[in-house]
Amino acid sequence: MSKMTFFLTFLLIIPMSTHSKDNHKRYLACTHVQLCNVIEEILTQLGTSSEISVTMPFQVQGDPHHFEPGPKVVKELLGTTYLIAPSSSLSPWLGKIIQQRSKNEKLKSFELPLWAPKDLTPKFNSEVLAHFWLHPEALCEAKKHTATRLLEWGFIKEPLKVQCSSSGLRILGQKLKTLSQKIPLVLYHDALMPYLTELGVEVTALKGSGHGEQVSTSQLKKFHQYLAKKPTVLWVRESTIHIHSQLKSLQRSADLNLVVDTLGKRHQPSSQTLSELLKKLLNVLYQHQEESR
Repeated sequence: MSKMTFFLTFLLIIPMSTHSKDNHKRYLACTHVQLCNVIEEILTQLGTSSEISVTMPFQVQGDPHHFEPGPKVVKELLGTTYLIAPSSSLSPWLGKIIQQRSKNEKLKSFELPLWAPKDLTPKFNSEVLAHFWLHPEALCEAKKHTATRLLEWGFIKEPLKVQCSSSGLRILGQKLKTLSQKIPLVLYHDALMPYLTELGVEVTALKGSGHGEQVSTSQLKKFHQYLAKKPTVLWVRESTIHIHSQLKSLQRSADLNLVVDTLGKRHQPSSQTLSELLKKLLNVLYQHQEESR
């Protein structure tokens, strides 16, 4: 029996702690910063944000795939009445939490369905596609599913009219596509791959999104061969993900570097993270283009 399984079983037989709550408010817990943002957007749009408190019991630093909750977090997640979580493909441990919660009919849980379009599923695994806030269509679907559940639970009083437009992002994407023909993008982490590939950007990734996945020797060899054909590339790495020295050694003096945060922050528009990422990529490439003239 794993430590988490034992702890979950143990918690089922002890009373759950409760928050000190305002009697005039209802409480709703979410387990991902961007899902919390989606919920807050829906509540604000439908005018019920003042009646509901959206809480996130923990903060993830780095790739959500590599986060494991401690006993205090597990206990709180098992005790909160309403819980909304992203697909367990993003956070594998959440499946166990939701399974345990299902044994108590008083607890309401919702796991966001995995966005898996037919044209992308052959190319990318579920761990990559689970990054719903990094593709406008996936984000739109996440809003629809979340709003439907909020309506069922009585957190909103009418259906949400979801209007999703990615025209602004596609304009940025077309510019990025053009610039990437001269300077391709190399991602340390493949969360951005589905959307950038769809836009036609020349991009490749070193590291997958699998839980605990590491770069293999064969992958490194292929990258050496790839880089030999590209005089200059733009390396894009996550600010909160540790990079092994072997990967850093692949960078050359002619290459460009950009540090990004694909996770995003609380209390900002859920579409802002992707938009800012595209703009940062463009700025680096434009600056290099100007300096090269």
